[in-house]
Amino acid sequence: RPPFGPAELTSDYKRILTRYYSAANWQLSGAVTLITGLHYFDVETTGMAWEAPADEVAGVTSPYIGLAWSVTDSTNVYASYSDIFQPQSEQDINREFIGSAKGENYEIGVKQEMFDGGLLGSLALYKAELNNYSEWDGSDDETGFSWYRGANIETQGLEVDFTGRAGDYVTLQAGYSYMDLVNADSGDERTYLPEHTVTLLGSADVPALPGLSLGASLRWQSEIHYTSGNTDTEVKQTAYALIGLNASYEINNQFTVALNLDNVTDENY
Repeated sequence: RPPFGPAELTSDYKRILTRYYSAANWQLSGAVTLITGLHYFDVETTGMAWEAPADEVAGVTSPYIGLAWSVTDSTNVYASYSDIFQPQSEQDINREFIGSAKGENYEIGVKQEMFDGGLLGSLALYKAELNNYSEWDGSDDETGFSWYRGANIETQGLEVDFTGRAGDYVTLQAGYSYMDLVNADSGDERTYLPEHTVTLLGSADVPALPGLSLGASLRWQSEIHYTSGNTDTEVKQTAYALIGLNASYEINNQFTVALNLDNVTDENY
């Protein structure tokens, strides 16, 4: 065990975050609803962080507006806009707080009921722009201090989901998501997060044996990688899928036994 010096107090600060919400629904017609809202943030920080003053006071009001249209009894479309305000505690190389991240978020989507309302499907497209988002910029090995810079991040993607019962015996949950993160200054961002993910979960009741349910699951993600800023070493994880199997049997209203097998193909990841 290496010798350690005496303990030193490098940071001692207090942050108080207060939030206020308000929302209202406006029925414009029998099929169209307007949703409006305000979200007020009040952030106050006092004290010392890494031996530097940590004083910050910020108050921001973020609006929200959305529009929902019931096209039919089983189909709904919507669109929304909201401001983004995200308090952050990271510091820059001068040991000053980089401040809060701010941006905007846009989303449109559709929701569809199927199988007499037993199964719900949804599709959403979104885009977000976030300014001054904290990004690691370096560290001091001697003191352990890490500093950050504010980055301008653009995110866009889509999500597809199905959940519910497909018929009398089958329960289904399926989803696909795509997410593209881009740094306005340096290109791809957060490459350790997968661009594509797929989730499939399903179970079926066995009519010939009441109480017995058999199921399977699949989770897949695309390749991810990360390059260390200190050593310039790249760590990569290729795309992989995990398959699971499960079975359950309801003995009575009080007792159920279940068997779950995860990663049945013994995938390395």
